[in-house]
This record gives sequence, C-alpha cells and structure tokens, in this order.
Amino acid sequence: MGDEKPRDVRETLGDLEGKLRDLEGELRAAPGREPPGSPGPPPPPPADARGPRGRTPWIVGAAAAAVVVVAAIAIALASGGSPAEEPPPAEIALDSFPAGGAVARATTGLAGVRAARGDAGAEVCVGSAQAALVVERDDPDRVGCRGLQRILTVTASARGAADPSRRRRCLSAGAVRAGAGRASSSLTRARAQAQGSAARRAQEAAGQPSTAAIRAGRVAAAGAGARFDRRRGLKLAAVRSGGRCVPPNRRNLASGAYPLATRVTLLAQPDAVESEEVRALAASLRSSLAGPLPVDAWVSRR
Repeated sequence: MGDEKPRDVRETLGDLEGKLRDLEGELRAAPGREPPGSPGPPPPPPADARGPRGRTPWIVGAAAAAVVVVAAIAIALASGGSPAEEPPPAEIALDSFPAGGAVARATTGLAGVRAARGDAGAEVCVGSAQAALVVERDDPDRVGCRGLQRILTVTASARGAADPSRRRRCLSAGAVRAGAGRASSSLTRARAQAQGSAARRAQEAAGQPSTAAIRAGRVAAAGAGARFDRRRGLKLAAVRSGGRCVPPNRRNLASGAYPLATRVTLLAQPDAVESEEVRALAASLRSSLAGPLPVDAWVSRR
C-alpha cells in the first residue's frame, strides 16, 4: 500500500505536465506572436484572431498557471506538505534507575533504548517514544495511559528490615523506611558487603557481561543475605499491606505482594509490541531478573 500513493501522484503529475506542454504550444502558435527581431511592435490582433478553439493567449497562460498550482497541491497532499521520510527508529524511554543496578545493566547496549526526557510513560502516550520501561507506582492503573500494551512487569529490587528478635514482627512500610536511621551501622554494612562480594564472584564466574551474569549475581546476593541473617539469628520483618502482614519471601517478592518491592513495567504502543527493540528488552529483563531476589535490609540494634 505504501508504494501505490506515490505512483498515482507521479502519474497525475505527468498528465498535468503533458497538458501544460500542449497549452504552451497553443500559446506559441496563437496569432499576434511574432518571431524575435521583427521590426516594431505588432499591430493589435483583430477581434477574430484567437487561438485554437477561441482561446486568447492570456487565457491559455492562465490555464497553464492553474495546471502548475494543481500539480503543487497534488504533491503537497500526497507527501503531507514535506518530502517523504522514513519512519523514525523505535525508541524505548527509560525511567531513572540506579547506576550499576540490575535494571540499568539489563538495558545497557540494547538498540533503541535511551533515558527518558522526563516521564517515560508520558512519552509513549504522546508518541515521542514507542515504548517505555517505567517504575510501578502505588496505583499501577495510573502508569501510562489508555491504549498502551503491558508487555511484562517484574520485580527489580526490594528493601526490608532484619530484626534480631525471634518473635514474628510486622512493621508498616513507613516504619521500615524510617528505621534505617536507627539501625546498627556495622551490621547493616556487613550484610551489604556479604551480598556484594557474593554477587561479584558469581558475575566473574559467569564470564562476559550478560543476562546470565546479572541473574547469577542476584541469586548469589540473595543467598548471601539469607546466610548472613541465619548465622546471626536475624529475621526479615513482614510489612503490613491491606490489613495483613506480608513477609518478603520469594513468592511475595516475585508477585509484587510485598509492599517494599520495586516493580518495573514495560509498556508499548500497540503497533510496537512485536518490534525487534521491544522484544529484545523484554527478553533481557525476563532473563536478568529471574530467580531469587536479594533484599537490601538494614539490621536493627540488639
């Protein structure tokens, strides 16, 4: 369908140009036209000295001008007022993610992926990007706009609190966020270091940077955090959500039921769902963010 419209316009323009040449020939052949170099101006043509079919030369000239105008309008309508251009390459706008984190690494080097020029979801809504990777808000239905397709939603990271108490604790999300200021700095730092060291060793063993290396690092960090908590008699606190206590176990982290899990969603315009760029990003996220999720937790004082 894309080739039919330009071909029709070219044929129409050719017909109009042919008519213009015919009219130009009529104009040259009309009475009152003298060859160059003839002495003096020619006398006015008699009333019956008209061009073919009774047209005077000025009428022929006006018709020729009209042909040119019609041709220009036809070209403008066919091209939208500008020369035909190739469609812009697919672009995927990214929300801001922590440098060096799993999401940032999973999106590095992929074709068409760029940082958002503001709100990534809004860019897809207005058409300045064909897809967006956005951080889920408290109300997922308010992410993006109507008509966009959700390709996938995955959990990127999670925060929590580790308590030396053996009793089952259930904290509010606000208490977990605010409690870091009252945490044991030495134990919190030691836990983070154990996770980081395990992740680096696993990534080095996996070889070149790849989705497999990212996944291996996350799995290793999750295991190191669990071992640290077990050896020191720590337990990750559950967090209240919707009137119930939700522990940060693997199922709740993966599903997003745990309130302090950060989720990312890949949105796309309907005609970009199957684009190479969107499919490549979705595959990278699924592979990189699979498996157990490490919880970045502060450790309360004993």
